[in-house]
Parts: sequence; structure tokens; C-alpha cells
Amino acid sequence: MIDTVRLAVAFGRVKHPISADQYAEKWFGSDCNAFVGNWLGVSPSLSVRSYLCGYGSGEIPGSVPSVEASRDCVPLKPIASIEQITQGTVLVTHGPPRDGKTFKHIALVESIAPSTGGKHRLELAEWGAPGGYETHHNVHFVKIESSWRNPERKGTALLSFEDSGKEGLNHRFFLDHRSLNHLPYRGWEVNKQWGV
Repeated sequence: MIDTVRLAVAFGRVKHPISADQYAEKWFGSDCNAFVGNWLGVSPSLSVRSYLCGYGSGEIPGSVPSVEASRDCVPLKPIASIEQITQGTVLVTHGPPRDGKTFKHIALVESIAPSTGGKHRLELAEWGAPGGYETHHNVHFVKIESSWRNPERKGTALLSFEDSGKEGLNHRFFLDHRSLNHLPYRGWEVNKQWGV
């Protein structure tokens, strides 16, 4: 991003260097998918749902090349026990439909530690709103259960905790990122052009 802003100043897209921060705020952004995808080394355009359900075979409607290149990386396996939760574990939020979607958010575990009353202190790195470190680093004290089943992946009990959201009760569940540890680099995608 720094190099892009420097080029924007050099080529006159930014009229005055002082306004470079305004240019960056206008043109650069990220959402939870992009944040998690870039950290894991897969397409930043993978849907939140795909991390649990995958894409199956056949054409992916509205797909871009980076999603096609990453489709074999998902679904991720559910975390089986609290002891398997580590830095980088994927946390997916599922709940009442918003804009027709029940998979609402995706984040990464930064750390987990036992707390009092059968709860765990869970630090998350997540994206989705403008702001600094405080916006993207969140601490939750949660009671983790192992009996919730996602209606879209029947039969699989998921390690999860409940969280109240704007639309009602959400379930946030853990997926294992370690199957992606072998990826040496990530792809990029700008204006429907893709590369590595």
C-alpha cells in the first residue's frame, strides 16, 4: 500500500502529498474475508461459508481466478478439542440471516487461555470496520461447548460459543488452519487481474 500511495503521488493522482492518507482511506480497504484469506495464504475472495462447507465440484457462480486457485484448500477441518486452538485458528460466525446469508464473519485466534468459571479468555484478530488496533484486536471471555451442529453441515458437532449479535444469537465456531501451513505465498487480485 505504501508503494502504491507513493506512485499515486508521483503520477499526480494525489495532488498534494499531505492528502495521501485521504487517498489511501478512499481507495484501500479490507473486509474479514480478505484479512483472513491473506493471512492464511489463500484467496481473499473465498466466501466465509466455504471455510466450513467448501465449494464442491463444478462452476462457482461469480468466481474469480484466485477463488478457483484456492478452492481445493477449503473446507477446513473442525477443531476437535480446546487444546487444538492455537494462534491462527479460524473462527467463523453463523447466525440468523443478514442479507440472505447465515455465515456472517470470519476472524483469527490470536491466543486462548483458561479463565474463571469454566470460561476461556479468547483474543481475536478480526477486520470489518474502520479503525486502529483497538478495533481489530478483541478480547472475549467465553464458555466453549462441543455440541452445536451447523444446519448446513449436518452431523458434525462443532466446538463453539454463543455470541449475541444485532439479528439475534450467533454461534462462533473453530476451524483448523494447519492444513494450509505449507502454502509458500499468497495470490493477489486487482481489478480482476490475478497473479502470485
